[in-house]
Amino acid sequence: MAASSAKLRRRQVLASGLGALSLLAAPNVVRAQARVVRMSSVWGRGFPIVGPSAQRLAERLTAITDGALRVELFAAGELGSPGEAHARAGAGEVEMYHGVEYFWSAKNPAFYLFSGVPFGLTGLELLGWLTGSGAEHWDAIQAPFNIKPFSAGMLAGGLGVWSNKRLESLDDFDGLTIRSSGLARTLLKSLGADARPVSFARLASALSLGALDATEWFGPWADPQGEITEATKYLYGPPVLRPALGISVGLNLPFWFSLTEPQRLAFRSVFAAESHRMLLSTHQENARLLGAMQATGQMRKVRNFSPELLTDLGRQSGQVLRQTMDGSDEATAILNDYLSFRAQSYREVLNGSSGFMKSRELPFPFAQ
Repeated sequence: MAASSAKLRRRQVLASGLGALSLLAAPNVVRAQARVVRMSSVWGRGFPIVGPSAQRLAERLTAITDGALRVELFAAGELGSPGEAHARAGAGEVEMYHGVEYFWSAKNPAFYLFSGVPFGLTGLELLGWLTGSGAEHWDAIQAPFNIKPFSAGMLAGGLGVWSNKRLESLDDFDGLTIRSSGLARTLLKSLGADARPVSFARLASALSLGALDATEWFGPWADPQGEITEATKYLYGPPVLRPALGISVGLNLPFWFSLTEPQRLAFRSVFAAESHRMLLSTHQENARLLGAMQATGQMRKVRNFSPELLTDLGRQSGQVLRQTMDGSDEATAILNDYLSFRAQSYREVLNGSSGFMKSRELPFPFAQ
């Protein structure tokens, strides 16, 4: 009897010990069972601002879901070509992509509108449209591709064109070899320019060696080492060819609907926070780097496009935009809504921030 009792006590001790060990090992089991979410980016890891933004999204989505999801980032070229990211997400080969919507414009020309177009919307305006009526249009054109889209970054334009040739009339664009992308590239080609894509890594050397005459670029923030500025003679503004660039994520629809409601809310919150963070960051970095250019004497390179050239560029931009959308009734309807928002926003800006900024140009001392 005593022997049986001793055996029973040993079994109980052993069971409790195994239970304690299983509890200690539980965190590792949870981590091992975390659902892997693959995010394919069109940007290289070294691309300024946007590359780190993709990594930040992956880390914050993992953290905010308390490790239930583990988002793994695949930069450009690590999981197929950048142009395949949209199709891969739609097919479920990855759970989401990180990119810019004009990459998919061959599938629907309206995609241009969600990434920014020449003489279109500023970053703040585009973000407003994408959280208003633009969101409904965006969902509608992405649904056939099995994608749920979100804004996950917004880049503000600073200057417009870095060039080694003077750009004073439309004729100066004829034959110009220039790096460009999106609808700005279509516009420049309509002016007779040899507009082509060139990777960020090769841009400064291409300008220095004469392989390129110019580059349509985002702003000083996208040239943090000053290499592009150093390689060119003139910096033209305002950034009418690319007043903003919307960064997007697209989630595979079945994956999106498989998330819990708290997880979907978490994803929305992270995407919105990153959009605002990036918009503020590009404004701040542009201001800082323009100040640095002032200190080093490089502001002498800065030129303003003439009112006559801006008028001609604006007219041509509108024609190219309308012609691009004309082949699709859906794209035309979205464009009309976009233009309606643009007109309403302009009235607000004219009476608000634009008028205020002009008042700051008046010759009065302030807090001196």
